[in-house]
Amino acid sequence: MRLNLSKPLFLITLLLWSGSSMAQGKPEDYARSAGLQQLVRGKVTHSSVLPNWLPDGRFWYRRDLGVGQFEYVLVDPAKPSKAPAFDHVKLAAALSIARGTSISPTTINLDRISCTPGTSEMLILNAGQTYTVDLTSYAVHVSDTKLPPVVVQPTGRRRSANGGDMPPREFNNSVSPDGKWTAAIKNNNVVLKEMATSTEFPLTTDGTAEDRFEANFHWSPDSSRLVVMKVVPALEHKVYLVESSPKDQLQPKLTSLDYLKPGDKVAHPRPHLFNVIDKKEIALRDDLYPNPFELNDIEWSGSNEGFTFRYNQRGHQAYRLIRLIIL
Repeated sequence: MRLNLSKPLFLITLLLWSGSSMAQGKPEDYARSAGLQQLVRGKVTHSSVLPNWLPDGRFWYRRDLGVGQFEYVLVDPAKPSKAPAFDHVKLAAALSIARGTSISPTTINLDRISCTPGTSEMLILNAGQTYTVDLTSYAVHVSDTKLPPVVVQPTGRRRSANGGDMPPREFNNSVSPDGKWTAAIKNNNVVLKEMATSTEFPLTTDGTAEDRFEANFHWSPDSSRLVVMKVVPALEHKVYLVESSPKDQLQPKLTSLDYLKPGDKVAHPRPHLFNVIDKKEIALRDDLYPNPFELNDIEWSGSNEGFTFRYNQRGHQAYRLIRLIIL
């Protein structure tokens, strides 16, 4: 007996072809997907905290309430306590008079806050001008003090050792918390500059293109110490793609991208610690983080006694939260 399988096979082929056709996206689907990030930007609030440390161990941060609306919070880890950094209604009224423009309690846009322990005085930086605020009377006066701005909200991206995106938590904070110093990278080395005199002090001389310091600075809250990452860059491994039908030309186009394969050399970051007052490096042992796949999220304690960071070993067989205490 012979079976006629042509019809069942035809049906199966037709079903497979139909399923493949239905899975194809339309141009408007891809356009909607590409615009998703812009669509949701600014819609999520209270999603992160970026601390700006004060010399007495407290820190403040700006909370995003929506597009162009902010709230400022002061945190004392020692108690612990969290409260508004000031009376937003009173400061908005006083700042409106001082600047001659209408400012509401939720549209106060400050680039820096500086508090003097044991006093009712606060310095604020608004639109490039420093003001002195009496937190008792809320009298606002223009100050001759020059406060440099700080990062008050998470912005930007950073890259992991394997080239992927990481959460936006580390920044190029070149200015010290007390505003007296700036740090920079020149010829792959760390240079410190005193703001008052513009005098530069080289902190390192051993940085090279093959083992360089990177402009990502982590100051202790009292500005006495500085952590800078020194990185051996990853192996350059190019992968080439041929675009057969580019939109801007008739001929195929060759493009390249960096893509590390298993076994390739990834970036090797190590934290280096400096005493700002003595202009010297403090030696650190690296036996707990010898082979990093990722090494990030450096954070100082409020007491200035040390800092922590996360270490993910290559191969993911060890994951450590490391705290280095300065004795």
